[in-house]
Amino acid sequence: MQVVVVRSSLTKSNICVDLLIWIQQIKARNHMMRRAFDVTSDDICSRNDMNTITSELIIIPSIVLTSPICNPNEHDFALIHDEHHSILNCLKSRRRKVARKIRLIRLLHKAMGILATATCGLVVAITVMVLAAHMLTGLLMGPPIFSFPLRRFRRKMSNSFGSARTPVLENNRISRLKGHGFTEVPLTDANIELQKPYDIPLEERYSFVDGVRKLWVYADDKPHDPSSHTQPRTEVRIKGLDYSSGVWQFEGHGFVPNGTSGATIAQIHGAAHGATTLILRIYEGDMRYYSGNLIATGLYDRWFRLNIIHDVDGGKVTVFLDGNQVFQVADKGPGDLHFKCGVYGAPANISYYMESRWRDIKIYKK
Repeated sequence: MQVVVVRSSLTKSNICVDLLIWIQQIKARNHMMRRAFDVTSDDICSRNDMNTITSELIIIPSIVLTSPICNPNEHDFALIHDEHHSILNCLKSRRRKVARKIRLIRLLHKAMGILATATCGLVVAITVMVLAAHMLTGLLMGPPIFSFPLRRFRRKMSNSFGSARTPVLENNRISRLKGHGFTEVPLTDANIELQKPYDIPLEERYSFVDGVRKLWVYADDKPHDPSSHTQPRTEVRIKGLDYSSGVWQFEGHGFVPNGTSGATIAQIHGAAHGATTLILRIYEGDMRYYSGNLIATGLYDRWFRLNIIHDVDGGKVTVFLDGNQVFQVADKGPGDLHFKCGVYGAPANISYYMESRWRDIKIYKK
C-alpha cells in the first residue's frame, strides 16, 4: 500500500509541476500583450515594432493549447484514479480486519469471565465437600477429635476477652474456682496504691483508660521516695490485703511492649529473709525468676494471663501463664506480704524506657 501511495503522489506532483510551468508562461505572455497594447497606442509606432508584436501574439494561442488542463494526459489521470481506488480498497480491507479483532477480543473477555465464575464455583464446591468430610469424620470418630481444639479455642477466648474462671493448682493446670476453696476478695480504689517517681506527676507515668492500667518509667527517673535508694518504678501496690499465712492468689492480664527489658513486672513483696519472696522480670521478651531461671519466652506485644499462688503455710510459690503452670519455687518464709505489678527497674541491664499494662487484676484467698 505504501508503494501505491508514493507512486500516486509522484504522478500528482508531476501534474502540479506542469501546471506551474504553464502558469509562468501565461504570465509572461500576458506581459507581452500589455507591452503590445502600449506600443500600438503610441502614435509613433514603427513598422518593425508592429511586426515584432504581431509575431509574439501569434504564439499565445499555442501556449493556451499546451495547458495540461486543455490537453490532459488521460493516462496519468487514469493511473491516479486506479491507484486511489486501490488505496480505498486496502483501507476497507484493514477496517474489516480491525473489526474482526475487536469482536474476537470481546469474545475472549466474555469467555474469561465465564471461566472465572466457574472456577469460583468449583472452589466453593470443593470447600463444602472438605467441610462435609471433616464433619462426617468427627461424627464417626467421636468427641476425642474435637476435645483438643475446643480446649485451645477456650484458652484463646479467655486470653482475648478475660476469663470468668479463677485459677487454682490441679494437675499443673488452672481449674475453676468453685470447689477448690478460693474466694475472690473484692478490690476497690482504696486497695490500689500507685508508686511512681516522687518528683514527677502521676499522669506523666500512669494512665487508666477503658479498664487498662498503663505504667511506664525511665531509667534515669528518681525512686518512689526521696529517702529510698532503689531503682525507679511505677507500680500498683495491692494495699490493705497484706497477708502472712494461708494461701493467696494474684491474677492479672499483662502486656509488655517490645523494647522493655530488665523490668520487674510482678512481685510478692516481703519475706522472712530478704525484701521479696518473688520477682518476675522481663529480659528481651523472656520472663525470668529474678535474673536467673527462665520461666517463659516470647511475651512481647501480646496479652497473657498471669496467676501467682502463694501457699505460705506450705512454703511454696507457683506461677501460671495462660492457664499453664510454668514455674514453682520454695518461698522465703512468712512475713508482711503483698502483691505488686507494673514496672520496676532491675539493678542492672535495663532498657531506658520500661512499660507494662494490666487489666482485670483480682485477688483470691482460702
